[in-house]
Amino acid sequence: MDFGRPNVILKEPKLYLGKEMAESTYLVQLSDHEAFGLSPAEALSLGTPVIVTDIEAFHEIGCKDGENAILKTIKPEDRNQAYFMLSNVVNTLLDE
Repeated sequence: MDFGRPNVILKEPKLYLGKEMAESTYLVQLSDHEAFGLSPAEALSLGTPVIVTDIEAFHEIGCKDGENAILKTIKPEDRNQAYFMLSNVVNTLLDE
């Protein structure tokens, strides 16, 4: 699966981000727990692949690793490093 070069959209919060999600390369949501993964479900419904943590809620909404999603397990002791790496990627893309 090739997600291509990502585009990053940072906007002020608003009620519906469907247009932005549909135009995004992918949606990233790193969560330890979710009752229901609404943002990834919405992104998938718009055809936008997702990068999410490997938790049950994301399996329940249809995230399939290698098909429409990249599912990653992040151990509690590695969380800070994962968030730091993600922020570095975003900052690098914003600087380009």
